[in-house]
Amino acid sequence: MNVDKLKELCENSKFYEVQQMFIVLYNKNLKQEKFDKCAQILLSGINKLFKYKQLPLIIDLGKYLIQLFNKMNINSNFIFQIKDDKITSLDLLKHVIDIFHQLDQNNTTPKEDLQRMINLLEKAISWSSSANKQSSSSQNGEFAEPILHVELAKLLFRLNNYEESNKNFLRALTFSNEESYAKDFSEMLYEWSLKGKDTEMDLFLVRACLQLLALKRVEMARIVFTTFSEKVKKLAGNENTKLNFIETPLCHYCKFLFISIEKENLDLFKVLLGKYEQELTRRDASLREVYVDKIGHLFFNLPKLQKKSGGNNFGSMISSIFQSMMK
Repeated sequence: MNVDKLKELCENSKFYEVQQMFIVLYNKNLKQEKFDKCAQILLSGINKLFKYKQLPLIIDLGKYLIQLFNKMNINSNFIFQIKDDKITSLDLLKHVIDIFHQLDQNNTTPKEDLQRMINLLEKAISWSSSANKQSSSSQNGEFAEPILHVELAKLLFRLNNYEESNKNFLRALTFSNEESYAKDFSEMLYEWSLKGKDTEMDLFLVRACLQLLALKRVEMARIVFTTFSEKVKKLAGNENTKLNFIETPLCHYCKFLFISIEKENLDLFKVLLGKYEQELTRRDASLREVYVDKIGHLFFNLPKLQKKSGGNNFGSMISSIFQSMMK
């Protein structure tokens, strides 16, 4: 690479031309299948453009990373030798994500750049999930690396795409930072609940907790329930409002359900179902027919219900999404 030319372009703020210099060099090495060199070139380009805060161009180079990973048919644990350092493919993407956060001060990134980052994460998820399907050692099954789903979920939330955000939070099956996850997920659920009726706030929370339980994320569900509840208490206008939310039948059911699972108490699970089944069905049929049914099968080896056909309400829409995830 012509270092003097690169310096001149940077000094004259011709950053697109800077990016193109790295892309041309990358493509030359890609044809020669010098894959470590390709990763090194893209990383150098990303770091150079970071110095000048050129987020859109950085994101575009991130897409070339994914192109490289797909070309090599590698998974997230593949190790590149970049000069004296060994860096995994996932760590390269995490570097791009970290740069995005550093440049996204106070959530001021323009909408078009958020959409660019969303597109990058979607491509990353497509690559990662495909690689995981081929790997017998993956803990994530058919889903991508959890951090990719969480990062996408948070950006979709910022664009008020709550449904897709919810889906990606749920797909982060093995995300290790439970406190951070619960905070972000609860924040999204709370904002989403404000789009509905005041009387439906508990439904947004309990449905999410049941979805997590149906994915065997017991502790995560418990933290989300507590975090969401505490947020409502803090922001509620008066004590009665707080009590009305906490003391709904759905919230009562969810709290006792946690106990039945923790104690491995099948009798309690059945008693709760008998007492609250009508309320679950009245509020949203999918709570009983999809989530509680799955929970009973996973934790207590109960037979699954025969699914009923029909229904086009909001609950059916969400449950259909969830069922597609469980396949």
